[in-house]
Amino acid sequence: MKYIQITQDFKSDLISKKAMLTVQELSKRTEVNRWTVSDILNGRRSQVKQDTYRKLVNFIKEG
Repeated sequence: MKYIQITQDFKSDLISKKAMLTVQELSKRTEVNRWTVSDILNGRRSQVKQDTYRKLVNFIKEG
């Protein structure tokens, strides 16, 4: 299973796109486990599976 590195820029994009959503709301919208979302946002996780990364990228790109 391949993992993708979470960069500071990616984390910043996710935080700015998240805006006023709670971690739980973001988790529901992205279909990513809420603990994974929380760990990414709080810097406790620096790599995620490709599928998780794709879901987060799609969330960032939705307009």
